[in-house]
Amino acid sequence: MKQGLARITVCIGILFVLMGSSGVAHAATAPSLLISRIQIGTPTDASDELVEIVNVGSNPIEIKGLILEYKAATGKTWSKKAAVSVAHSLATGATWVFATKQTHDEVLTAGLAQAGGNIRVSLDSHVLDRVAWGTGDSPEGVALAAPSSNQMIERNCSPACSDTQNNAVDFELTRDTAAVASGVTPDTVSAPDAESYAIEITEVFPDPASPQTDAKDEFVELYNAGDTPATLSGWKLVSGKQTFKLDTVTIQAGQYISLHSATTKLGLANSGDTVALIDAAGNILQTTPNYGAAKSGKSFGVTEGVWGWLDHPTPGAMNSGILVEVPTEKAEKAAKAPAKKAVVTAKKATGGAKATTAKVASGNLKDAASTSSGTKQSETQSGFSSGWVLALLGLFAVGYGVYEYRPELLSLIMQFRAKSRARREPVKNPSTRRRN
Repeated sequence: MKQGLARITVCIGILFVLMGSSGVAHAATAPSLLISRIQIGTPTDASDELVEIVNVGSNPIEIKGLILEYKAATGKTWSKKAAVSVAHSLATGATWVFATKQTHDEVLTAGLAQAGGNIRVSLDSHVLDRVAWGTGDSPEGVALAAPSSNQMIERNCSPACSDTQNNAVDFELTRDTAAVASGVTPDTVSAPDAESYAIEITEVFPDPASPQTDAKDEFVELYNAGDTPATLSGWKLVSGKQTFKLDTVTIQAGQYISLHSATTKLGLANSGDTVALIDAAGNILQTTPNYGAAKSGKSFGVTEGVWGWLDHPTPGAMNSGILVEVPTEKAEKAAKAPAKKAVVTAKKATGGAKATTAKVASGNLKDAASTSSGTKQSETQSGFSSGWVLALLGLFAVGYGVYEYRPELLSLIMQFRAKSRARREPVKNPSTRRRN
């Protein structure tokens, strides 16, 4: 009876070890999904809500089964607000939107409290990210301040999405594009004539020659073709998956300024890229042509309305000399395409200044997240992986079984040694074959 019990214990212990090991491996390779934006209603519609997630990992992630949950500020239970029910591989840098009324990938059930609340996303029972605002009591680190009706909670993703495990550090309150559409002027917009600005991208420098470096000396040049100074609060430059916010930038009328990579952290790919200028309302004002394979030491700019490689970089000054005209047929068609929504009309500069008409397009830009430097570790309710608990229980059970079954194990070992010794000894009385 005792031997049978020991055998059963050993089997159960091995099973627990295998289960625990599986759980630990899963926790260590949790998907790199983060909450990137939260909108808690608008000034005209409190139920117009949105939650966006982004893949900051280096590989696509299968998100079927992903669950979005909400808990009241000081509540005890989490309630499901949305779930991904279809198979979908979310690419690196791609986003997935849950919304009640806006364009979405999955419907979101309304009910987020503006004064305070908690949101979390989980996959396969592993909590991947959590955000609390206002009086919310379940933040990562410290809760973010409660947003006003014309603000959005947005993760800091310039140049890479921040994940310090502290909501107050990783997120900021930004102007709500839905509030802009409703005609409400957000608190963050201080310039009353922002829509009359005529700002243009006039030059990019993707591949500095040695001793200059990409990390410090790449630049994007802006030009103010208007008649008044322009303070670019809420504006952005976007290159690939990277974003630089222009909140602290002011450009005088007729002035050129070059923004270097040492400050912006924008990486201009040597294989080709475009740079977009986005205003505070989220409208894409201009997108440069794709410059293709970069020419070392040369900049790509516009002269008299034509984009091409310049004889030499001219940061902060008027361009001169087109080396090679570059606009492709595809880029020319895009440039000729009529804009859907005219927001800003660029004015041509006088006196030979290198002004072009800013291209205006409508639409909101979702900030693309940069690849995270590491995989976010999974969280459990107890703070200690259930996989480790199973593994430890399994090891204890195996140890108990070995202890209880030790006489039989010793007997087996002795029999094995005796058989092994017998095979190694020579035969003393070999049989002989009978001869006829």
